[in-house]
Amino acid sequence: MKEPVFRSAISHAWHFLWKHPLLWPLGLFASFLGHMGLAELLTNITVSSTQATWQPAWWLSFTKMGEVNMSLSSGKAFIGTTEAWVWLGWVVIVLIAIGLLFLFVAVVSQGAIIHTVAQSLSGRRKKYLDYGKAWHAGVGHFWKLLSVNAIKKVILWLLGAAVGFATINVVLGGSAADMWLFFFVFLLAALVGIFLSFLVVYAAGYIVVEEYSVGRAIHAAWRLFFDHWLVSIEAALVVLFGYFVLFILAAVGMFILFLPSILIWLIAATISSYLLFSIGLILGTIIFGIYIIFLGSLFTVFTTTVWTDLFMRMHKKGLKSRVLVWMGK
Repeated sequence: MKEPVFRSAISHAWHFLWKHPLLWPLGLFASFLGHMGLAELLTNITVSSTQATWQPAWWLSFTKMGEVNMSLSSGKAFIGTTEAWVWLGWVVIVLIAIGLLFLFVAVVSQGAIIHTVAQSLSGRRKKYLDYGKAWHAGVGHFWKLLSVNAIKKVILWLLGAAVGFATINVVLGGSAADMWLFFFVFLLAALVGIFLSFLVVYAAGYIVVEEYSVGRAIHAAWRLFFDHWLVSIEAALVVLFGYFVLFILAAVGMFILFLPSILIWLIAATISSYLLFSIGLILGTIIFGIYIIFLGSLFTVFTTTVWTDLFMRMHKKGLKSRVLVWMGK
């Protein structure tokens, strides 16, 4: 295939991103499910392998709760009134409800973005996209998309746990065998994670675009990946380059957006005002946080568009690797 496939997909995603700003809020919520591609895998494995004291977040939470409970129960002034426990129970219920609502909106947003991209790539080439229909499509595929994302999260967590414990084994043991075991576990986790990343991307496409069941979507994604494994890796590397661009934009933005805070800090240092210094820090953090959220939202829409575009090309027409094209095969 002689056409510049990746360039076309990226160009379409770029124009699609700026043409449909109504998708940006959806990208904000969908970003919490992880960006499509290899970035989430690399983050999990890198964090797990560089933190020798890595432990699951839920374990740390229960440990801290246990320490607080022991410290309270050991004191003579322990307050364990019924009203306090009822209040704590309501707080927990409200937080769980907010978390479930947030999860629902995130999953639906992912489905809505995929459906909107599919509309734009349909043969009819609609001038105006039906965002309401896309949202309902996301709602209709909620449980299927949730299942696929849950499988991904669990497997990525297990891979991160395996690498983390292998790292601890190296730190505590330090023998050559421990080192070789770490490299083996790390490589195995990377390979399984790479395959999983592509599988989830294509399965989500089959679920939303082709109305497949979860089992059928995973099976079809399996076949699509093995038919286009080299193209998938090439596409992932192209998208991964976008993460470096995103990092540069974040770094430049931090420098620019913290300039007002720096000026406030200089004034605070001149008049020895800790309050003014705190105001500058809070102001800079809030502005930079909004900027990062905005970047993450845009990038989620962009990467989802690229992968959906490539998925539809692979599924309907088939794609040939650019490497094979350059080699004349």
